[in-house]
Amino acid sequence: MAICRREFLQLAGMGGVVLVTGMGRSAFAAHPAAGFNFLQLSDSHWGFPPRPPEDDRTRESFAAHTGLAFDPLGAVEASANLTASLLFEPSRASRLVEHHARQVSQPALEEVLSTILKATWQAPRETGLPGQTQFAVDDVVLRHLLALATSPEASGQARALARSAATSLEAWLGSQIAAHSDPSDLQAHFAAALATLERFHKDPEKFTLPPALPTPPGQPIGDDDQDVAIR
Repeated sequence: MAICRREFLQLAGMGGVVLVTGMGRSAFAAHPAAGFNFLQLSDSHWGFPPRPPEDDRTRESFAAHTGLAFDPLGAVEASANLTASLLFEPSRASRLVEHHARQVSQPALEEVLSTILKATWQAPRETGLPGQTQFAVDDVVLRHLLALATSPEASGQARALARSAATSLEAWLGSQIAAHSDPSDLQAHFAAALATLERFHKDPEKFTLPPALPTPPGQPIGDDDQDVAIR
């Protein structure tokens, strides 16, 4: 169904910010880069004035790294975390290993992990805010990949394949840094991820990362009894 921009914003109901994240069937077909998708609107459509200091955040507010101001990249992080928590869910990863072993036409876990990395870390790079959006999604994916690699809830082979994917990503990041020595936001992003992976491989069992920003809990939305301030 085709809708106009105004109808789309009304449908989204978020005053100018639209978050769409997921990996559809095309992500595992001929278009591996068609994975995590976000619609960015121009600054004139944000519709979020700065929050007055006396207005506390509520359970319906997105968590942020920017203090009182709305954090669009924090919303991206929370949204990507919601998707990645399903893509990297340990029991689901373990089932992928088993199902592929039973029937090779089923997606293999290593194929799924490779596709996710191609759609995120190894995807063509944008600049400006779209580039920062990519950085936020990359970090969430790395966090979940390493969590899967050490999850006691995952099968041994699922953990092994996740660790193998992390090792491959580490090698790829090293090659990218070596090939592009000029300092830039992208180089800093890659170097930070490489340092994280090196720390992980030194002692995977003790390795931890701070959790991603959570999404608002959802319904009941607009319930005065539930809409309490968060101090």
